[in-house]
Amino acid sequence: MPRNRKTQSKRTYIEAYAADGEFYSQSLFLDTFQKWDGILVEPDPFYFDELKNKKRNATLINACLSTSNTTESISKYSRKKGRHWKPIAVVCHPLPKIFQFMNMNHVDVLFLDTHGTELLVLETIPFSEVTIKIIVVELFRNEVRHFDENHPIIKYLKQYDYSLFSGLTLPNRPKDGVFILNKEISVAKLKELTACRFFDIIFGEASKGKQCDSSLFSVYKKSFQILSEDYSDLPSELTNKFT
Repeated sequence: MPRNRKTQSKRTYIEAYAADGEFYSQSLFLDTFQKWDGILVEPDPFYFDELKNKKRNATLINACLSTSNTTESISKYSRKKGRHWKPIAVVCHPLPKIFQFMNMNHVDVLFLDTHGTELLVLETIPFSEVTIKIIVVELFRNEVRHFDENHPIIKYLKQYDYSLFSGLTLPNRPKDGVFILNKEISVAKLKELTACRFFDIIFGEASKGKQCDSSLFSVYKKSFQILSEDYSDLPSELTNKFT
């Protein structure tokens, strides 16, 4: 039986897709340093095997996200066999089914990078039944564009009281948008906050009595992208705080 997450005080995240759970992982910081309660969704059996070996402190789900419960042969998850590419059948579930199975009605951060189906996945979410405080979603992949209100995902999430707080442009990554649920966090107020208070609200770590300066604000972007295995490139004030 899944744990009842409604009664837990720990913060929660969902990352789809999670790949190997380390390289390019957007949730690794929250798992390793913040000890959040996480769910990692990855459809590719090859990546999923690697994900299991990373020993992430999270629930692992080997499935793709879709608008129906189906078993599909998806060519993008093919593996080479001799001279040929062999499609792999992957079980697909809608995100609401995962919410239901895990007994979740609140998610602090949803990381969504489903290789082009992000809007379709978002359209399956019953926002009246589940509260998602922050959504980090891929907006652009191969082309370089500016964030504007006419983007389909920006327009869609606006209907549900989400505002685009900022865009993340990280090395070797597509452009991601960070959306804030207005009733949970005021975007206008966030932009006026000091770096420490911003960090406190987003990640739930109190910074009272600690020396804090603008260098911590850079952790905001870095927190979504930890590439080194030993975290030696993290600011000392952060590693001292969480280790």
